Amino acid sequence: MTKMGVNGPAVSVPAEREVFGDVLKAWFARNGWPQSITEAWAKSCGSPGPWASQISPAINYKLDPKAAFFVSLANFNQAVAERNVLSVTNERVRNLLLKGEPLCHDSGVPFAAEDFFKLFVGLLEPPAEYLGEPEPSRPVSEVEALRKEMDELKALLRKQQQG
Repeated sequence: MTKMGVNGPAVSVPAEREVFGDVLKAWFARNGWPQSITEAWAKSCGSPGPWASQISPAINYKLDPKAAFFVSLANFNQAVAERNVLSVTNERVRNLLLKGEPLCHDSGVPFAAEDFFKLFVGLLEPPAEYLGEPEPSRPVSEVEALRKEMDELKALLRKQQQG
């Protein structure tokens, strides 16, 4: 992909970086997660990331990560897979994480640090469910996430009142 530079000629973005960003973007969108959800999780359990300031550039093809980013992203993914999010004190964030699904291989095995790295450098194809999506939907904003959760709670309350 070629992008126009701020002060001049176009800047080429490696295709692998686009795939990585698009997969993260689609994964967050499918789970209804705002970009800040990894940071909320990291702060709650003392993890060194992944930070929202890393997720945003990653989904916009601009992140030049260090190895620790892939490790922390895998730790986040594993916490989602194991539903190990009880340390998250913000109830809304904890519920979003409990409803979320980890990023997995086609076999159902959650991505580990080396898998995220291999996806980033183009040594691993994304899971089939993420292939062929021309333009994945964007991660939801905090406001959109709150509205969605509020709608779900209203529906649950109506159901309880009827039953």
